Order: sequence, then structure tokens, then C-alpha cells
Amino acid sequence: MFHIDFILAVWLKNVPDYAPIFAKLILGYSLVNVLTQPTWSVALAFGDLKKYIVIGSLVSFSAFPISYMLLQNGMRPFVVLVANIIVRFVYLWVVLLIIKKYIPLSLKKYCKSVMHPIVLVVGTSCVLCFVLNAHMINHVFLCGVLNIVITFMSIFVMGLNEYERLWVWKRIKKVLKR
Repeated sequence: MFHIDFILAVWLKNVPDYAPIFAKLILGYSLVNVLTQPTWSVALAFGDLKKYIVIGSLVSFSAFPISYMLLQNGMRPFVVLVANIIVRFVYLWVVLLIIKKYIPLSLKKYCKSVMHPIVLVVGTSCVLCFVLNAHMINHVFLCGVLNIVITFMSIFVMGLNEYERLWVWKRIKKVLKR
């Protein structure tokens, strides 16, 4: 993510003006979007899709008029993705409220067990990688490897609970014994 300009230049030769910011925003959108997938599974399990689909679609489709208004007011093209990220995040909370009817879901517990670790991992790894990349501008490959290590360590330390960390350690030991 930090050397996206270099990666795009190698890959595309002629990089379009907004390609780097679009690439970063698509990663952000994907992060938010992946959180919505389990809610669809819950809705399918209970079979009451009408409310989920109607309300969820209305929230999702709101991205079109919002994006249109932003572009009409002279905003840069990448704001369409920013609007979509925000709308997708709103969608997540709306469908969580809908499925809360069917399963014993505490939004406070959801924030603590799902959102909090994600924010910690993403925030910490982004800050550490930013600092690293600021000091190692010309070492793209080394920065890439160290960014991966930092991200995995952030996930292991802050993204996993005690049980999950123990499970990962057992798997690593099992693989190393072979």
C-alpha cells in the first residue's frame, strides 16, 4: 500500500492520475465489505430475506445519488469510493440491527470482539509501516517484506484472542516438527 506508486508504475508503465488513491480506497472498501458477508449468512439461515434485502438495498443504492451530488459539486473522482466506503459501513450497522432480531447479538460485544481488534491491527500496522517506509524509501522489496512481518505480528498480538493464538502456535509447531 505504501509503495503503490512504484508497483503501479512497474505494472502499468503509464499510471492514470487517480490510480494510486483508487487502489488504496479499494483496499479500504474491501476491508469494510468483508465484514458484511457473515450477516448475509445469518439472513439466509433464518429465511427472512425480505426486510434484509429491501432495507439493505436502499442503504446500498444511496451511494449513487450521494456520489452524483459529490461529483456535481466538483469533487474529485475518488470521492465516489470514499462515499461507497461510508455507505457500506452504514449498511453493516443497519443489517446488524436487522439480524439482531434473529440472534442474540450484542452490538457492544460485536464492537469489542470484532471491530476493536480490526481497528487495532489496521491502525498499528499502518502506523508502523508508515514509519518504516518513511525511513527506507529506496528499499521497496525490503519494505514489502517488513510490512508483511509487521502486519502478521499485529494480527497475532492484537487481532487474535488467547485461544486463537494458542491454536496458531500449535499449528506452527506441528508444521515445524515435520
